[in-house]
Amino acid sequence: MDKPDFSFDKDTKDMLTAISNIYGVKEDVIKEVWEYTLFYWFLQINSQNKKVKTIQVPFLGNIGVKYKNDSINEEGIFADADIFVSLSDSFKKMLSDIYNGNKSSLIEFFDKNVIDKLE
Repeated sequence: MDKPDFSFDKDTKDMLTAISNIYGVKEDVIKEVWEYTLFYWFLQINSQNKKVKTIQVPFLGNIGVKYKNDSINEEGIFADADIFVSLSDSFKKMLSDIYNGNKSSLIEFFDKNVIDKLE
């Protein structure tokens, strides 16, 4: 049986490194959380008996996946799907705060979870 391909592209690797550097969490731990999250999503997709499968992304919202068909290229077989994103109200509120210059909740979070731990 093939092992799932949990490889990351350069942009994702850079993001994991940045998160690790900023927050002092080992990069392997961050990567492992994402691998288990991805695996959980695939289990959820497999267990849903609906035409549109739903993936819950913590703090972000939901992604709907509607399978269309498979396509084949030189790298193998890939699923083609329509994707729908529904942002959670809390994410939209934080996004609104950022665009409107009200960054107090983000600054408070950073102070509590990063700055205070350094002192």
